[in-house]
Amino acid sequence: MPTYTEFIGDGTEVNFTYAFPLIKDEFLVVEVAGVEKTVTTDYTINTATEVLTFTTAPVNGDLIVIKRDSDVDTALVDFQKTSRVTEAALDLSYEHNRNLIQELYHRISNTLIQTLKTVGTKVWNMGGLKVTNVATPTEDTDAVTKAYVDTTFESETGPAGADGADGSDGADGADGSDGADGAAGTQWLNGSSAPSSEQGVTGDFFFNSTTNKIYKKTDSTTWAEISDVDEGIVGHTGSSLNPHSVTKDQVGLGNVDNTSDANKPSNLTVKDEGTDKTTSADSINFVGSGVTATNSGEDVTVTIGAASGTAFKGSYVTCNNASYYDYNSSGTFDNYSVAHGLGSAPDEILFQLKCTTTEYGYSVDDVITGIGHDISDYYSGGSGGHQAGVFLRTCWADDTNIYVKWAFKDQFATVTDATSEDQGRRELTPANWSFRVIGIVW
Repeated sequence: MPTYTEFIGDGTEVNFTYAFPLIKDEFLVVEVAGVEKTVTTDYTINTATEVLTFTTAPVNGDLIVIKRDSDVDTALVDFQKTSRVTEAALDLSYEHNRNLIQELYHRISNTLIQTLKTVGTKVWNMGGLKVTNVATPTEDTDAVTKAYVDTTFESETGPAGADGADGSDGADGADGSDGADGAAGTQWLNGSSAPSSEQGVTGDFFFNSTTNKIYKKTDSTTWAEISDVDEGIVGHTGSSLNPHSVTKDQVGLGNVDNTSDANKPSNLTVKDEGTDKTTSADSINFVGSGVTATNSGEDVTVTIGAASGTAFKGSYVTCNNASYYDYNSSGTFDNYSVAHGLGSAPDEILFQLKCTTTEYGYSVDDVITGIGHDISDYYSGGSGGHQAGVFLRTCWADDTNIYVKWAFKDQFATVTDATSEDQGRRELTPANWSFRVIGIVW
């Protein structure tokens, strides 16, 4: 059974269990950081629970030693001649002697701990303690001191040994300190008026959001105007020289008939469908050199050059691209269709939108006309590639019907917004427009 125990203080705990029998409280010795403590003043003992309670918690990291140190000089029982020997007296005397033997054993073990190796030989384990006051050795098996070794070998130098193997690489050194901050880079500043001399540093740029002018600071107080953004934008967008080199195939005109107007059919007879009997000659909105249109009753004749042809003009219907854009459950396209009655598939299809509610500068009854190829007309591809009159739909025909299908459910048509300052592209609202198709057989 152990006669001592050790703990490490944490600065807050005051209760410690010693877990060995104790005949008298004064036989308990308590040390904190090598200093013996006093019972009652520094701690109290509860022998029933074998718990020691400090008045003040030991400092964090301090070694706490609680040990039993029975009185070896004074017998706890003095047996007298002719006296009556009791069981309690015998037990107390025996317990005292046993405690003394246990304490002696543990003291010896802590001084020189004897262990057996697996090979069966005995060695002395010093437990990390020094052996001091050793005599000068005389026999081959005597222990030697450090002084004996230093004195004996201080003047004797043996031959140089072979170089040892290279050691492993050392650990990486600590990171160096951060370098100095680099010089400040060029900044872009902005405001609604010209920059003041106090703003920015040499090399900075400034954008005036009111005039769209750009300035560069050439020294500590001077801003120099370097361009007029508006002029550059207007010059680019107003150029008719095709600055981006767009080809006819990119805009969907690769299959356009290049026959001159003079050689195309003329005297085009237009047949109405349904109840829409509009006979105004300009309701078809043909534009071009040598094109004329006349009407007689319900027939409209368009003269183009010296030839003639027949056309079908459909009635305007409500726009509903959400219903004419995708496959249906039968695996065919949902699309708008109308019988043209021309006897054969039209050689050309025109697609018209008519404004029913004012929008983006278009008034009621304004008409936008586009060519109805089997691709979305006037689309050049890429971001921002739509041109004027983009309807985002496909038109095609057979010998009986003309068909229309929108390319997108949520995009109907885009036009230039004549009412805005930037005249950017805007999406039309389907409810504000109606559409019809015109088929032509030359």
